[in-house]
Amino acid sequence: METCDALDPTSWGYNRQTPDDRYMTANELVDYLADIVSKGGNLLINVGPRADGTIPEVMQERLLGAGRWLSVNGEAIYGTRPWSVFGEGPTRKRLVHGEEKMENTFSSPETSGLHKKGIFYMQLFWNGLVMK
Repeated sequence: METCDALDPTSWGYNRQTPDDRYMTANELVDYLADIVSKGGNLLINVGPRADGTIPEVMQERLLGAGRWLSVNGEAIYGTRPWSVFGEGPTRKRLVHGEEKMENTFSSPETSGLHKKGIFYMQLFWNGLVMK
């Protein structure tokens, strides 16, 4: 599965009217990448150059930020495989209306993850922290 998207929310080309704060942030880009990869996909991000072929600074900053994250955490992305089933994880038994039910014990329904050679690398869920 391949997901194609752009840093600019309004265009696949350069749009000088798009304010810098509307572009996908480095943190959003990393979250997006990890989510796509954890589901067995890859991410194609479009960067629309200006008419003279230069890449706008805001796009450079976003890509460099994601690159810095990958330089530290790339092992959690490169060569990994998606967890067996999206949302799969530890379960526990509990009673619901008198019936015993199994429930996922992760803190979010958006949980997915990555593993390599039997080692679990990344659990994805929003915990309120923002990448610096």
